[in-house]
Amino acid sequence: MTSDDRFEELLSGLLADVAPTRVPERLVPEILRAARRERRWPRWLALIKEPPMRISSRVAVGSPTMRLARVTAVSAALVLVLGAAVGAVASLVPSPSPLPPPPTAAPPSPTLPPAACTAVVCATGPLADARAGQSATRLADGSVLVIGGATDSWTTFLLDAERWDPSSGTFGPAGSLAAGRHGHTATLLPDGRILVVGGYGQPGSDGDAIASAEVWDPATSTFSTTGPLSRPRAGQGAALLPDGRVLIMGGWGGPASSSTDTTEIWDPSTGAFSPGPTMSEPRGGVVAVTLDDGRVLVVGGNEKARASAEVFDPTTFTFTRTGGLPQPGDFTVALLPDGRVLAVGGPGAQSVTTGQVWDPTTGIWVQTGSPLVPYTFFQTETALEDGRVLLNAGAGELWDPVTGVFTDVDPTAPGMGMQSATLLADGRVLVIGGVDSTNNAGFATASIWDVRGFTPPAPTASASPAP
Repeated sequence: MTSDDRFEELLSGLLADVAPTRVPERLVPEILRAARRERRWPRWLALIKEPPMRISSRVAVGSPTMRLARVTAVSAALVLVLGAAVGAVASLVPSPSPLPPPPTAAPPSPTLPPAACTAVVCATGPLADARAGQSATRLADGSVLVIGGATDSWTTFLLDAERWDPSSGTFGPAGSLAAGRHGHTATLLPDGRILVVGGYGQPGSDGDAIASAEVWDPATSTFSTTGPLSRPRAGQGAALLPDGRVLIMGGWGGPASSSTDTTEIWDPSTGAFSPGPTMSEPRGGVVAVTLDDGRVLVVGGNEKARASAEVFDPTTFTFTRTGGLPQPGDFTVALLPDGRVLAVGGPGAQSVTTGQVWDPTTGIWVQTGSPLVPYTFFQTETALEDGRVLLNAGAGELWDPVTGVFTDVDPTAPGMGMQSATLLADGRVLVIGGVDSTNNAGFATASIWDVRGFTPPAPTASASPAP
């Protein structure tokens, strides 16, 4: 290899190492030729021809070492010039403005609650229509959906639904049923929808049982038809099963509006009803409650079923008799926090009524205290978070699970029946509508009962200790 070849190799490597990104590839041959003096220095290179450093006199002028030193200086100067040029051009390009921070969402304006009420019973609402025999279901957001009901002395069956907002204490429209009804069941499904089944829905003094069913969707506030039932039913029981299906039990309907011992199961995946197991007794006006273990306790009903109860087991899909009630009657029931069930009722509105407690571990009913006024399934029974139970027949009473005592809460309210009572998320109870027991007129009123700090008076002589 000649000295010139060696020089060119060193120069090429130097250019590749010193400024691989600063010297355009097309200029490399020119620099090499200039170094070998094969052509005149380019004019632009003459400006930086002389390096800003002095070469040692010991290096022979014109030697490959001398030429390498000169090219090294030239290349370094070229890098500096190109860098300055790039910087100058870059300075002419406006710097991008920094991205603004993402907008911070303004906090929602707080919805002011209704004016504070320190009384035990406070007015809310009112409803758009007077209602009796409606259903009222608390939704996941704490609001309450009111469906159907009757008015005008049971001659008008309401189609519309209303939704109560706990933040404002007002009712607003929430869709319309395809068929007006009262005395139906409304079951909250795991996905937030509500299954509405049967009830009375035809003109007449008390209407006729119907076989239609509908589903309310919270996303759209609309009803859509489903089902129908295999037979008309009113005053039936309903319970959500662990697998998401709904069990419909008994009720009045069919020939001569007789009661039935049949059941039906609604499947949310198909929207259809199929036959379920048979109960031990025909039951109309039946009440049912789902126990902590998923079983369903079915209590009372008309005729000879008024003193009997049975349990549905979803694992075996069968009904089994359990202990009979000490006193027959028409009942309301409530599941207590300890798993027991309180049933309150009696043989008639003018009869003495009692409280009876069922223990799921023994299947036995034990009588407890008696309410101060008669109660039947036309009134409401609401289990509170502290284990007490609020009864409402217009006037209200509280049952204490420790003492078994019923005490007055507000004896001044007008008597009513067929109202609804719903436990709210904060432990209060929303009582809606109903019918005046003295003149059969419906109520469009609603009230909130707050007994969380209520201290009852001393026990009365009629009370008996809890079992």
